[in-house]
Amino acid sequence: MSSSVNIHDVFIPLYLRALRNTSHILTKGISHSTASGVPESSVLSWRLAPDMNPLSFQVQNICNIAQNLIVVVLGTPLPNNEVKGATVVDLQARLASTIKLLENTTREQFEGRDVATVTVRELGARMEGLEYVQEYGVPNFYFHVGMVYALFRSHGAPIGKWDYLRGGN
Repeated sequence: MSSSVNIHDVFIPLYLRALRNTSHILTKGISHSTASGVPESSVLSWRLAPDMNPLSFQVQNICNIAQNLIVVVLGTPLPNNEVKGATVVDLQARLASTIKLLENTTREQFEGRDVATVTVRELGARMEGLEYVQEYGVPNFYFHVGMVYALFRSHGAPIGKWDYLRGGN
């Protein structure tokens, strides 16, 4: 069977770039907050709305969603590396380990996975791999990446569109 879209070729580079940019935004935002006298614990609990998950969750969830490219699309279980009571150092380590995990995948692993039926536990659904990535994975991933940016921006961190798009590059 010949795959029409190799998920690795299209989506791994997007996820890697956004993970690196999130790390950059976290570094720049924490630096600004620390210089402004805001304790790290306060920063990590920031929310845009009272019923929204805090900044620490947003970063962890970015990693979870990126890892789900492997878990859902390839059907490969990963060890639980959830960070509880996270510090910025923990979150940066989690981002780095997620980047390394994605960097260690190969295009061959994803051959034919665009049309393979995958099970999406949190949706209670089965769909094709490409459908999952396009309709659930990518939008959910970028929603949480945007929240990290928005949280720091709303608290005065000197970040802009280029930090979101290009990170430290």
